[in-house]
Order: sequence, then C-alpha cells, then structure tokens
Amino acid sequence: MFSIQCLLIVLFFNHAFGNSAVPVFFWSPETPMSELPEVNMNDVLEPATFNGEFLKPLMEKSSHSAIVFLQDKLHMDDFTKYADVYSVDSTGGAFKNIKSLMENSFSLELPQVARASESIAQLASSFPEGSVHAVTSAEEMDGLDLNPEASFLLVVRLATAGLDEEAALAKNDEIIGSVCHKLTKRGLKYTALFTGQEARQGFVEQGSSVMGRHLLAEEDNNNGTLYNITSEGTSNMFMYMKTMKICVAKARGQKVCDLQFDIELKEDSAAASDKKNGTAVFDLSFPGVKANNDTGTEFDVNIVFDVVDQKDRWVVKSIVLKVVPTSSTANVTEIKNGSLVGLDLDWKVPALYSFHCTQLKLFLDTVRDAGEYKDYLGTYVMITGFQFQPFNIQQDRFFNSVDCVPFFTSGILMGLFPSLLLLSILLGGAMMLLSLSIMDKYDDPKGKTISVNTGGD
Repeated sequence: MFSIQCLLIVLFFNHAFGNSAVPVFFWSPETPMSELPEVNMNDVLEPATFNGEFLKPLMEKSSHSAIVFLQDKLHMDDFTKYADVYSVDSTGGAFKNIKSLMENSFSLELPQVARASESIAQLASSFPEGSVHAVTSAEEMDGLDLNPEASFLLVVRLATAGLDEEAALAKNDEIIGSVCHKLTKRGLKYTALFTGQEARQGFVEQGSSVMGRHLLAEEDNNNGTLYNITSEGTSNMFMYMKTMKICVAKARGQKVCDLQFDIELKEDSAAASDKKNGTAVFDLSFPGVKANNDTGTEFDVNIVFDVVDQKDRWVVKSIVLKVVPTSSTANVTEIKNGSLVGLDLDWKVPALYSFHCTQLKLFLDTVRDAGEYKDYLGTYVMITGFQFQPFNIQQDRFFNSVDCVPFFTSGILMGLFPSLLLLSILLGGAMMLLSLSIMDKYDDPKGKTISVNTGGD
C-alpha cells in the first residue's frame, strides 16, 4: 500500500497577466514542499519548467494517481468576490472546501505558470491507456473501477457557463470536497489539481503601452514594425520601432557621417533572435545594406541586444553594433564588435514592464573600445518609436512602459521657472512686511501724562 497523499494544485487567473499565466498553490497533507525550488513572485514558469521541477517530482513521490478538477472558466477575481477574503473569521465563502484543504496541508505558491493547459495534457499522456476517466460529479465515481494498486487519472469537469457565478462556484467547491472525501474513504491515493480551462473574458485587464512624460508633445502615429519572436518552450519577445538610422563617423570627433544608413525595417530582420534559461539575445540583422552617401559597397549590419532576466527586473547587459562590408575591400570602414551605450540610460526595467523611448540615440562606446574604435567618436544609432520587452509578454501586447525621458524635461523647466520667480517675489514682499517697525512708546493710563513742550508760553 502507498502512503496516503492528497495534493491540490489551485491554478487561477490573475487579472494583471490575463489567461496565459496563472498563479499556482500546492498543498499536501503529508509531503513537505521544502525540496522544491523557490520561485520569485515575478517569475513566469513555462510548461517545461513547471512539469520538470514541480509537477513531476511531486508525482514521483505519490502513487502517480491524479485527479484534475477542470473548470471551464476561472479567475482570481472569483476568489476576491466570493471567497469572503475580507472577513477575519471567514470560512472560505464559495470556496470553503478548497480553503480547508489548503489550511490542513503543507503548501507552496507559484505566482505564475504559463499555458497551464499544456501541463495538463502532458500529465494525461503520462498515464497508461485505459487509466484516464472523466466524470462531472462525485456520484459518477461509484461506477468506476479504480484500483488502489494501479495509477489512474480522474478528470472532473466543472461548469459555470450560463449559471449564477457564486452559486456555480459554490456547487463546484462542493463537488471537489465530495470527490476528495470519496477517494479518501475508498483508500485511494492520489494527487489533485484544480484549474480553469480559460479566464473569464470580462475580468481580463488589458495592459497598456505608456508613452511617458511628453509635455506639449504632438500626437504620435503608430506606423512602424513590430518584431514578435517566439522560441520553442518560451514566451514571446517584442520589439517595436518606426525608423532606424546609423551614422558611422570614421574621423575622430567629426560631425559628418562617413557612412549613413537609413535602415529598411523588415519583419524577418529579427529571425535569429533567441531566448532560453533567463537570457535573451535579440538580433536585428540587415544584410546587403548600402549607405546613402556610398552606394558602391554593400554592408551587413547587425545590432544585438543581450538581455538577462534578474527575477525582479530585466537588464540589457550589452548592445553590440556590427557594420561589416560583404566583400573584403581595402580602406573600407568596418565595425566588427562595437559596444553601444545610451547617455543617462541604465537599462534596468521592472520585471513586468517594457522599455520605451521616443528617440533612442545610442553612441559607440569609444572609452571601452578605445584601442580598436578610438577614431569612431561620432558614430551613433538613432531609433525612433522604440519599445522593447523580452520577458513576461501577456495577452500578445506590451505591458506598461518605463520611458527614457529624463526627470527634468523642457516642459517641466518651463513650469518651474515662473513658479520660482513668483515665489521669490512673494518671499521678498513677506520679508518687507516683517521688517516694518512700529511705535514702542505709548501713554500709560496709570502714570503721568506725557507732555510735549511746543515752545509756547
């Protein structure tokens, strides 16, 4: 006989992340969770990571029997509205059985798991043929031949569509409690999982792309190129830009470009980009480009963003520029591995945010590459309408952005200067009022009257 174990995994959709990433809560009455990896609240676990580091290890410790409570629609707001979470003496509201199971077990929370349905499908495929059963209520279990010595998967489908939300959730919670009670009473050893097949569309909050503080700015248009890179087993990477201009100044400090490229942005320019193990390489490749002022030579132009996910933020570690002629020609300007830097940009962005810059100007780092590119002081890359998010893409769009606009813009200074001028005038007037002197001698009604001799008789 296997030891009795009940593990409930509650996956429900968070309104900030939509239906692609869901928080996960584990609990088991007998198996501690201390050996499982720690997860930062901003981590988004991919299906492969979730299966390999959490679901599979827990299944190996159990009897390999599992029960999946699959509700048609579920959202975090369901718990906020109907679980009586604001009451100190709450019994769980519409989720009282789930609350009881969590409180009486070892527990662990995974804030975000991407594409949870893939994990459910892989879990079902791991069971032997004929050992997967589907029911819609606890009563239907009575007709199933569930062998305590053999592994099985029991899928309990729960519905809320077309029903009163609170009543439907409370009914499903009762089904969960009844099924777990029946399995325990029959001596069946299992692992349980509760999830929603999709989020309620009415609850999904749309992320927005913030353009930053631009006082008195004109309306911006959206004509540009969006690069949407999807790597196998990972979430998307987004980069958007309107125009790109590259100026290569070979003579030290000169302001005239030896080579000036107006790059034609194509949808397949970022095809070589990749992301894995918390690092992302966004490779923009433009082969066979001719300079505006030198049409005789073709160049292969590359700009590579090397990004690292640091759990609570993502950081651009380096940006590399390559401008290499397609054919070897003497005395031709060439940059094989030049580092680009942006003035006053630290490239540290909170985990769930994107980076936006209306005009991103990156200069060749002649200090770091002083030996090889010391004569390229005036070289720069200018990108307009730039927005970048390599991690945590939700609902196929950029999330709120961190803007490259400095703290004091011209508009802010225009407002501060007259304000300071008026304050200085007010302060001067107040000081003048405070400096006024008054008479310090008055008649004392109890004393001798003050008389002033006017010089008469």
